[in-house]
Amino acid sequence: MECKEDLLGTTKSPDGEWAAVEVFRDCEGATGPGSSVPGAEGNVFISRPAQNVDAKVTLAWRDSSHLDVTYKSGVRVLKRRSPVNGVEIRFIAQ
Repeated sequence: MECKEDLLGTTKSPDGEWAAVEVFRDCEGATGPGSSVPGAEGNVFISRPAQNVDAKVTLAWRDSSHLDVTYKSGVRVLKRRSPVNGVEIRFIAQ
């Protein structure tokens, strides 16, 4: 299966130790394009668009060990994982 990946954004933690990354991935034969937030131990968040709702996320650090991942209500969330490497991740549907 061939996949196309585009880096949409990187947000560094306030202390510079961590980086949150949003990737748009579209794989042939998969469930469709979507957004993911990869981590050192694999993806921590994967979403797919739903009807009339895109899968774009917003990443914001509250401090060096707390990350907010905000996504639109109605997207199909395929994976959410926290904590990762001591970073607590809060997932917020809006």
